[in-house]
Amino acid sequence: MDVLLRVSEHPASQVQDLTPRCWKQQFADKPLRSDLFADVNDGLE
Repeated sequence: MDVLLRVSEHPASQVQDLTPRCWKQQFADKPLRSDLFADVNDGLE
């Protein structure tokens, strides 16, 4: 889901950052979450 959220705002010249290996190094510690993720997980608490 993170890559789908990032693709619209990430520079096209740096698209390699969104490939699995590079994504893990750059974004794994701070993934983007959709609004739906928050709604579903709030209901579980």
